[in-house]
Amino acid sequence: MGRWTRFELSFSIVGLHALALTVASVLAGRSAPGLAGSKLSADRAERERVKTDGDRDRIEWLFHQRSYPAKKVPSGAKLRAWQALREAPITPQQAAALAAAGPWINIGPSPQLMVGSGLPYSNRIEHLAADPGSATHWLVSAPEGGLWETRDAGATWAPRTDDMPSLTTGAVAFASSNPMIVYSGIGEPGVGGLLKSTDGGSTWQLMATSTFSSAGNDFREIRVDPTNAAVLYVATATFFFNTSTGIWRSLDGGATWSHLLTGRAMDLEVDPGNVNRQYAILGGGFSEPSDGVYRYDGSSWALVAGPWGTLRGNGGALAISPSNPNVLYVSINQLGLWKTTNAWAATPSWTQVTNVPEFIQALVVDPSDPDVLWGGGVSFFKHDNLGWHDLTRADQMNGLHVDQRYLEWASGRLIVGNDGGVFSTLNGGSTWQDHNTNLSITQFYAGSLHPSNASVAMGGCQDDGTPRWDGMGTWSTLTWGDGMACLFSSLSPNTSWVTSFQGLGILRTEDGGASYQGVDGGIDPNNRPFFGKFDKCSGSENVVIAGSHALWKSQDFFSALTPSWALNGPEMNSPITAVAFAPSDAGCQTYAFGTDSSQLRITSIGGGSSGGAWVDLDPGNSVPPRVVTDLAFHPTNPNALYVTL
Repeated sequence: MGRWTRFELSFSIVGLHALALTVASVLAGRSAPGLAGSKLSADRAERERVKTDGDRDRIEWLFHQRSYPAKKVPSGAKLRAWQALREAPITPQQAAALAAAGPWINIGPSPQLMVGSGLPYSNRIEHLAADPGSATHWLVSAPEGGLWETRDAGATWAPRTDDMPSLTTGAVAFASSNPMIVYSGIGEPGVGGLLKSTDGGSTWQLMATSTFSSAGNDFREIRVDPTNAAVLYVATATFFFNTSTGIWRSLDGGATWSHLLTGRAMDLEVDPGNVNRQYAILGGGFSEPSDGVYRYDGSSWALVAGPWGTLRGNGGALAISPSNPNVLYVSINQLGLWKTTNAWAATPSWTQVTNVPEFIQALVVDPSDPDVLWGGGVSFFKHDNLGWHDLTRADQMNGLHVDQRYLEWASGRLIVGNDGGVFSTLNGGSTWQDHNTNLSITQFYAGSLHPSNASVAMGGCQDDGTPRWDGMGTWSTLTWGDGMACLFSSLSPNTSWVTSFQGLGILRTEDGGASYQGVDGGIDPNNRPFFGKFDKCSGSENVVIAGSHALWKSQDFFSALTPSWALNGPEMNSPITAVAFAPSDAGCQTYAFGTDSSQLRITSIGGGSSGGAWVDLDPGNSVPPRVVTDLAFHPTNPNALYVTL
């Protein structure tokens, strides 16, 4: 099975002779950055708005990369590729190459240490489930890390779905009547399905791909009938509206499905004593007529009128009391939080929970007291008859990471999954236990190697900034935000390096990370891409290029107190998504860039804002029209360039 498509083009450009372009065609929120040790903003409403915008920017950016130019991902494409790869025999040449390369070793982060607190953190947890038959057996899912299992209450973890077609993992649920049966969902554009385990989560079978692959369903929740492990309901959603998402039901353990309710199903709650009594929230994206709170009576779903009014794309969360299923809490993003004590009455009555400190996106009711609610948004809170109690101090020093995602009780232990991994409390949030010892689920955007020490590296990652690896297994966070492109100084790599965050925000340190300076001020703030790229010339560390809708260049990047930038390329009317210098050109005159609309340009004279300084690498459109994701020149030959799409 061929996994690479090869193109070679030859042409002449000023200063370069024949240039062979080898294209390796691989087809397949904006948080405030903050510096290491800085405090969180006190303006929670602004944090929520920024995070929502960042989530939307991120999703649109990643979707565009995979869907351009058709504006959609072919149905089942990745699943078919995965199946073909599994069926393809390994050739003797491939086997020899694998043997020569040696084994891959996981270096993490698992976990990373936050500067200031020294506490270990992992990355975003999407969902989690505790085995009803064993309080120390948990499963957690990561949006790009797959399913992980612990059988010792989070002391150690093991990955369980690395052989599945996607590591984009959502809801997970044990069957309470038979905890050996577990369900989970995977889903992204082009691949999706239900995972089922019959051995308590150790091994998994992929099912229902024909039902869930086409939409790229995000499994938001799975509820299993407490009396019948073969009956389950799932809530699915996508950021972009799709008529195949919503509430689904299977009566035969996930083999076949009925579509009960259409829309973006953000949450699903079931009466623990009666599976025919359910609540769901549809919303969480662009406004659709189906958005709202719904109730199920065993035969049909009906819209529930409430004091929240009309949902216009607002997501939400639900929580039902285990000790009194008549008590239900409904949280609606940007609208408020409500409680009812007669959830199953013909017309439920609602009381607004006042003084909500921020949008609560993760909810759970105390197992023994229906009037005690635990919930989290950015921070983590408890609500009782005395009001709200903030259990996450703004300095993060009490051990609980921000951005709460999912809550679950395991006997008397409350387990929390958030953007920093897995945590739990046995004393109502007074103290927290960290369970991120070897949980390797960090989502990297980019990385950089130390120029002279192969055991030192750093990388920009989603949600948890830019961490640095010391070669001994320890990763330490350098800067906050959504970490992106980064690089080391060639002359002083132990004390000088660069990190970045979304929107081409670039930070420089020259004192080993003790302080950072924003150094992107000379770049036009307009038309900056969500994920900005920059590169440094190997011949001079002061020469750096960065891309917005045009190329920018600094020639005093490390030497100046405040680096200056000058426009160095033409307006492309499209974000620049890849930049690279030719390392063999010590004069820093040869470099190239690519865009998200498949444009490729190169200069051999140090660029310039006029189009004459640049040569179109692909005037005949031989390269497939895809988003350019990376560029790399041959180490010693400036006439050979590799391009990934």
